Amino acid sequence: MLPINTPLETLMKADYKAFIISGSPDSVYQSMSCTCDPKLFDANIPILGICYGMQLINKVFGGQVMEGDTRQDGIFQIDCDTTSPLFEGLSKQEHVLFTHGDHCITAATGFKVIAKSSSNIAGIANDEKRLYGVQFHPEVDLSTCGLKILENFLFNICNLKGDFKMSDRVEFCISKIREAVGQNKILILLSGGVDSTVCAALLSKTLDPSQIIAVHIDNGFLRKNESLRVIESLKSLGIKVHLINAGLRFLSGTTMLHVDVMTEALAPASVSPAKAQSDSGISSGTSDETSDPNTKECRSTLDSMTYSQTTDTSNTKRQSHVSGGGIHPHVESRNIPIGPLRTVTIFPEDKRQIIGDTFVRVAQEVWTELQLDPSSLMLCQGTLRPDLIESASHLASQRADTIKTHHNTTTLVQILQKQGRVVEPLSDFHKDEVRQIGRQLGLPEAIVNRHPFPGPGLAVRILCAAEPYIERDFSETTSLIKMISGYHQMSQKPHALLNKINAAARPEEQQRLSKITANRSLAAYVLPIRSVGVQV
Repeated sequence: MLPINTPLETLMKADYKAFIISGSPDSVYQSMSCTCDPKLFDANIPILGICYGMQLINKVFGGQVMEGDTRQDGIFQIDCDTTSPLFEGLSKQEHVLFTHGDHCITAATGFKVIAKSSSNIAGIANDEKRLYGVQFHPEVDLSTCGLKILENFLFNICNLKGDFKMSDRVEFCISKIREAVGQNKILILLSGGVDSTVCAALLSKTLDPSQIIAVHIDNGFLRKNESLRVIESLKSLGIKVHLINAGLRFLSGTTMLHVDVMTEALAPASVSPAKAQSDSGISSGTSDETSDPNTKECRSTLDSMTYSQTTDTSNTKRQSHVSGGGIHPHVESRNIPIGPLRTVTIFPEDKRQIIGDTFVRVAQEVWTELQLDPSSLMLCQGTLRPDLIESASHLASQRADTIKTHHNTTTLVQILQKQGRVVEPLSDFHKDEVRQIGRQLGLPEAIVNRHPFPGPGLAVRILCAAEPYIERDFSETTSLIKMISGYHQMSQKPHALLNKINAAARPEEQQRLSKITANRSLAAYVLPIRSVGVQV
């Protein structure tokens, strides 16, 4: 998997036999949209464009692409030209997944339409150049014909052979571990899930037992008897597990959130741009890493194996360009403390960040307790390809948006990665592939088929609060919903809150509410908790 803007020269040196251009949220007409080396299409190498990839191919060759009146998202039926080598063996009608806003209006010169939905072009082909495009997503299970399409492209059109076996993937992981670890010791944080257990099995197959330090951290948010299961399952692999009960640490966990804030400041006319930037701690056009408290905090943590929380936000990075007196906008990079987990934290993304950073801090304390050499110790993680994609890791994409931060791709882990001290043998695989690797390694089905359970555990799924959360309007809101639940009886006499309800409800809604509450005994309560809104 490579960035789309990889130069053709680099691609040709690697001797790739085919290319697939994947989807993207971009539009081919955006000035900053991602695009490939234009010489790629003249390289006489088969190319399949998926969604955005099809639109890009069509535009490059002169076809028309336009923004649609409405998006197409969901499962749609398409009509297929089964004489096309791309659709060989398919039915004339197939169901596929669309997720796009732009549409190909006309096919480029030299291309023919090989698939249509009710209103749009769904597939194009230039058999002579071996260039193909589909507007839908054959790589997902919801496109039931997708696997067959990919097989047709790779095996029939590109003349490749499917001789890469599961044993090859296992050997790939083993060589990856052996090359990265050498004779060093490696720490693996075990959650008990499929990913970390498969990683542990790979380590056991590759390294001497004396090199492996397996640690299971009970964060207090795991499934019932989870820790006992972890220890017993890995004991069968010959791996001794160090159990760390750190539930209270996670409940009181905090971290720093790095944010850029647009603000304004009053600058005297005598202050030059260079001086304004010098006084604020940065040089023009550069970013001094050491002036960032978050980075300093992380680095000192790794160097000293201790962690000290910083709440001083006065040392901020300011980017100003003052040309004279008056008020000028500028950006301040601030480090905002978030947490502790048990009280004020309600947002899942904040919880993931707190729990991920706390995991690494606890692991660093384990290094010290076990008298390990932190300068040579490696960290093994069960990071999968989707984890990197959702966290917008540069290892997966140069231009990804963060979907959610995973506990194993946090700031502290990223610093360890820069030092070359993180081993992620499963980072090229998806969950179904990891399960297959587990079976190849001989793991029991009870482990391989375990239901996915995130590292942060129940902390993301439950409300973390030690005290009731009561706003100033709590009493009025409580009275209001009680009046709604007993509307028929309450409407018999005037009340200020009754007027508020009637003002918000249409006459027919008032009649229906009265009818419902007349025949039923209803009770309504406002919970004294604060949570992220849920739409049902």
